[in-house]
Amino acid sequence: MMPYMPGRNTYKVKNTPGDSINHLAFVAALGNNTIEVVNIDSKQVVHTIKGLHEPQGVAYIPSLQILVVANGDNGQCIFLMLRISLN
Repeated sequence: MMPYMPGRNTYKVKNTPGDSINHLAFVAALGNNTIEVVNIDSKQVVHTIKGLHEPQGVAYIPSLQILVVANGDNGQCIFLMLRISLN
């Protein structure tokens, strides 16, 4: 269960992009202008990526650890290089 976040949020649970090695899912919360990084084992938000503009689409390229985010407000598609460490 995702924690309550005020505002209009879209949670795509089915076919949500993720990192199967680290058991993470990347969820667009467009009402908060964030991407929530969720540990799929604990079902807890482990990180929030802020400063986005109505994130609409999310794709993850595991081999490069790159997250691609399509922003609805300004139409930009941004590439974020992630450093994933659960230690």
